[in-house]
Amino acid sequence: PAQAKAANAKFDSALNKDGSYEGTVYRGMYLEKEGDYNKLISSKTIEMKSHSSSSKDLKQAEFFASGFGERGGKGILFKVQTKSAIDITAASHKVYKAQKEVILKRGTKYDVVGQSKSKGMTVLHLREK
Repeated sequence: PAQAKAANAKFDSALNKDGSYEGTVYRGMYLEKEGDYNKLISSKTIEMKSHSSSSKDLKQAEFFASGFGERGGKGILFKVQTKSAIDITAASHKVYKAQKEVILKRGTKYDVVGQSKSKGMTVLHLREK
């Protein structure tokens, strides 16, 4: 609780020192519960409740949305137009640089501006408020 709050504040401070990334990023999610999936795809606004990993590389997000070969769930791909994300590619360990990771800050809200299908996954098109 207090220790976690302090750690979050420290992480937020470190993120805010880096410059913001503006552009398109992708985030893949795999949901096992039908109710969670239906709630998400019917949303008009989505808020990142925690810092969330995303990538400038579509293939990376598709991998995470695929569920790693699991069965019984559904993949969702977010295509996000962001203004305030943080590109941490340069700070990533060399093994992870290919992920082209960008952090979506917690508390950031996005409007759902469209929806489509790709490779059997629902794609939610988001634009940062």
